[in-house]
Amino acid sequence: MSPSPKQTETAPVKIEIDKVSLAAVSREGIQLSVWLSMTASQGTKARQISFENVHLNGMPFYVAPVTTPLTLRKEQRIPFPLPNVNIYYRDLASMNPLAQMLSEGQIRLDGTAKVDLELQWFTRFILFARNVRLAVNINQAVRLDLPGGEMMRKGAISAVEAAGKVIETARSGLKTGLALTSPWYRKLWRESVPKLLLAQARLTLGNGTGDMVSLECTGVGFRISQRQFLLTKQLIEPWKFNPDVAAAIDRGRLKIGSKDFDLWVWPASSKQQEAKDGSFSDGALRLSRGDLRIVREPTDERETVFSAGLLHGIERVRVHQRAASANLALLEFAEGIELEPVETTRIGAEKAEMAWDELAVFRFPGGSNRLNADPDLAFIQGVKGGTRIRLLSPVDASAFGSPLISQGGVVGILQNEQSALVLEEAYRILKVKAY
Repeated sequence: MSPSPKQTETAPVKIEIDKVSLAAVSREGIQLSVWLSMTASQGTKARQISFENVHLNGMPFYVAPVTTPLTLRKEQRIPFPLPNVNIYYRDLASMNPLAQMLSEGQIRLDGTAKVDLELQWFTRFILFARNVRLAVNINQAVRLDLPGGEMMRKGAISAVEAAGKVIETARSGLKTGLALTSPWYRKLWRESVPKLLLAQARLTLGNGTGDMVSLECTGVGFRISQRQFLLTKQLIEPWKFNPDVAAAIDRGRLKIGSKDFDLWVWPASSKQQEAKDGSFSDGALRLSRGDLRIVREPTDERETVFSAGLLHGIERVRVHQRAASANLALLEFAEGIELEPVETTRIGAEKAEMAWDELAVFRFPGGSNRLNADPDLAFIQGVKGGTRIRLLSPVDASAFGSPLISQGGVVGILQNEQSALVLEEAYRILKVKAY
């Protein structure tokens, strides 16, 4: 979860939610129509708007970029629609937040919009840049519009509840149903699940005067041998991926102490919480305790953005890119840590350019909020080009770090909603011996 500081009145660009309405309900999910508006402090043009870490009432979902340029006039509110927003039942740990949203008719949208701006000559001179990628926080609650009124509300809630029962039945029966009918599914559960790890980065930052900012990031780890495993770098240094936090650290407004960061790791299916009080069990392996150590991480691949979150005006800051070869880290367990034996992961003999009709992705949709670290399985299509694999349908953030598995073996490591790094390239960068 990312901190969401309030934008100031003098922010160069503000994005607000104008309207959210329920467009459709199906067996796969619900579709929303969302209208936003953008206001700029000076005339400019927004070439593209992309979105990161977007949550709707706490539920993560993917928002496609807005690629139609917007002409912005000084202090004028310019409305624009988002591409159809789909919330898939398969991506949710529970249907309760969705049913509650429909019942109460209230929506809270949280996330970060990255706006590619074309600047005027005087701003270019000050910032030494022709184009600027500005990170703008969105944190707003609005009413959910239901075109069909109360009848539509009741029908939507019934459809969501029914879908929830189907999804839970499918999840609980995956191992004993699909896994029994397909040799590949049996192999996935037998060989891949023991290699999975649920990882959570926890960071607390302060400024010495009592103000604190907490940052949590959850993802998937993958064991490539008995002792070594891969994570995205976002779980090792989460502050480098958040523009507001990165800017505050660069300017000295927030500081990271030696005891302010920790990494928690649970092997798949291990106990996470105590059933009685919901507190964390002792089953997690922790960086601060010496259970794990960071072996190697590549040099950062950063991009320049301009954060408007924690200061009046624009702040230039360098943040790490998620879809980058360097968004990766190699870690290992300490001697004496006993884990289920696994085979060393080998690089498959894949072609330089190829496509897959079915790639397996594992997720932990409940994060660290479940009694056990139980993985979930999804299947998507993908296309390989060079060192990256492009997904033909997006996945939610609970899958970041998951191995991308074809019937021939592991082919990549998922880094964001739409792409993965080819495993061979990951091994090359991290200097892992290929078998």
